Amino acid sequence: MTHNVPRADRWSSWNVATATVGLALTSLTLGGCSFPRFQASVVRKSTISVSQPSELFVETRNGAVNVVCEPELSEVQIEAKLTCRGNSQNEADDRLAQSELIVDSESTNQLKVSSRFPEGGYGSDSASITIKVPSLDLVDVKTSNASVTIDASKSAVNGSVTVLTSNGQVQVQRVSGNVDVNSSNSSIEISDVGGKVVGTTSNGSASVKLMPGQQGPIQVNTSNASVELELPSEFSGLVKLDTSNASISVDDPNKVITKNEVRKTEGTITVGNGDSVSEVKTSNGAIKVKISS
Repeated sequence: MTHNVPRADRWSSWNVATATVGLALTSLTLGGCSFPRFQASVVRKSTISVSQPSELFVETRNGAVNVVCEPELSEVQIEAKLTCRGNSQNEADDRLAQSELIVDSESTNQLKVSSRFPEGGYGSDSASITIKVPSLDLVDVKTSNASVTIDASKSAVNGSVTVLTSNGQVQVQRVSGNVDVNSSNSSIEISDVGGKVVGTTSNGSASVKLMPGQQGPIQVNTSNASVELELPSEFSGLVKLDTSNASISVDDPNKVITKNEVRKTEGTITVGNGDSVSEVKTSNGAIKVKISS
């Protein structure tokens, strides 16, 4: 069943959920010579009393996405801000009235949230979305020109997390499964992960930390920025390190590294007897590896 929200004053019914919606419509005129120079925005809030979803899919554009796991919740809470632009205030208002926030539940364990704007619109139309849930097993987020935050500090995501954005910072915290993050021109921070980590960005720093007892492996690729990698003392495997115009440092307080072949800008370290292969690559930025005590 799909829940479309086409207008600021109406929510269509959703027969698998009870939704309470609060709407607030504001319009403003932008000064200066920017084009288009008018915009209209609406904030939509929904509290959905449905069976707890275990899989969440979010797709929007030009807007931040925040997903928060809060175990004390008994429902799903969604808040979205949609913004449309126009060459006049009337055009911006009319385009906003045609925009949609879509909440789609294909099954009792899956929730899809997305935005839709009228055709022939402007690339600067945007939708920022915040979703709070009791817990999740899978998260898949796609946006652009904005940040993404997956905050599972209170209740870990029990499966995988996938994030695709551009020109926006990505923060992912506490995931028991695999994490795959792709951004550009901004930093990525991935912490407390229990599975494989793939982190890709450019012109932004990268930070990755595994949960205690976990093995990864880890693949990190960025440019013109530093990388920090924190491995648990139980980690076992080969780690390839490569940078340019900067240094590599390794902190091993418990002396668990069995072979250190790092030179100034490249090399490998071997931890324990594992055969997994991890790789960290950047340019014009330092690489720091720390083995947790």
